[in-house]
Amino acid sequence: MILHNLLRRGTRSSLTILGIAIGVAAVVALGAMANGLAQNYGSALGTSNDLLVTQANAYDVIYSSLDELLGERMAALPDVANVDPGVFSWYSFDDLPYFLIYGYAPGSTAMAHYRIVEGKPVTGSGQIAVGRRAVEALKIGVDDSLRINGAPYRITGIYETGQGMEESGGVVVLEDAQSIAQKERTVSLFQIGLRRGADADAVMARIESLDDELTVTTASGYAASQQWTQALQGLAWGVAAIAILIGGLGMMSAMVMSVLERTREIGTLRAVGWSRGRVLRMILGESVALSALGGVLGVLLGSLLAWAAGQSPGLGVMLAGAVTPDLIVQGMVTALLLGVAGGVYPAWTAANLQPVEALRYEGGGATATTGLLARIGNQSFRNLWRRRNRTLLSAAGISIGVGTLVMLGGLMQGMVGQLNGLTGSGGAGNITVMQRDVADMSLSSLDERIVDQLEAMPEIKSASSFMLAVI
Repeated sequence: MILHNLLRRGTRSSLTILGIAIGVAAVVALGAMANGLAQNYGSALGTSNDLLVTQANAYDVIYSSLDELLGERMAALPDVANVDPGVFSWYSFDDLPYFLIYGYAPGSTAMAHYRIVEGKPVTGSGQIAVGRRAVEALKIGVDDSLRINGAPYRITGIYETGQGMEESGGVVVLEDAQSIAQKERTVSLFQIGLRRGADADAVMARIESLDDELTVTTASGYAASQQWTQALQGLAWGVAAIAILIGGLGMMSAMVMSVLERTREIGTLRAVGWSRGRVLRMILGESVALSALGGVLGVLLGSLLAWAAGQSPGLGVMLAGAVTPDLIVQGMVTALLLGVAGGVYPAWTAANLQPVEALRYEGGGATATTGLLARIGNQSFRNLWRRRNRTLLSAAGISIGVGTLVMLGGLMQGMVGQLNGLTGSGGAGNITVMQRDVADMSLSSLDERIVDQLEAMPEIKSASSFMLAVI
């Protein structure tokens, strides 16, 4: 009977299912992309050794800076088999805005992680091995030249690792990476290989005792230490929650309309012996059935959106993530909760209808407008107010959607304005000068003597140096 009732109002049922599906799709798609970004970036360091050493309190490994001489002290510790210093940085090309650059010593365990499938591995300065995805995006190949910071690097080979972000970059010798990232006598990290049977916790404690500015994690546990992944997942859930709320209001509105239109029918059922509990279970069952169908459709739609985001050029590789069983469960539970929450009030209303009053019902859901309201506005306004519950639910859903757009737009504009304000670009005529082709302003590095050259230009009144760091 539940399915029969839903099919009788196919258009309304379909729209309600679609509303639920959009909310569930937001949960699945945004969750998959957030998890994908966390997993892809967190595991993009090619950690083929046992431990990873970075600068303490560095917000991200890209901002980490350690004295390269620390490697010699670590290599002298018991149970340490090898120490591979490395440099991690970004570069920007027109067709690949985030090109990862790795720098390790040739022949090291860390360098061997980048498995060459075409050409030869990097053996010296001026050479680079490029990942498969970067090759496809930049349309380059073995023996071609790639310019980074104006210097040409000959592509000696193409590597594959099975990790999308790693394959969207290139690997060079350590000295070249230090020059590209402008890390003179410093490195981003150390990869530590342990001897067989070594006590990892004891080695980690010894390394941390060498310097207060060191943080040591296991290679497999590095991704979990990224603070920004939690913020990203929280933002994804926040946006999804808004879509869920709109879907829930749509569900409640549809079920309220269904109950109002079937008031006489429900009165007949009560008159022939149906109990309040049976009526309540029928209406609630219809709501849950709609939400379950919407949940299934939402999981499929969310999976498709997550896949499409991963296929987009440029940033797609950062967002590529698999739809895990946990996300599917979250999506279906969300849908069923929406069904219950959206159906409780209409079901309770239907169960408490008095048979005699319900059988005499003729209104089709409208409440007479009397008094002052009958003289306010035109006929359209009065018609809406006669069905005030339906009108208020619909208006609430629209207002939440519009409010969300305004809020997100305001947040983005505010963030951009704040970042621009940091560099003084809010004033009329101000110009910001930064390093060319860097992926982010925080990675820009310029010789401070450029300020003197700028001030010598007749059109320039003044020039100021600026530093930006994140801890």
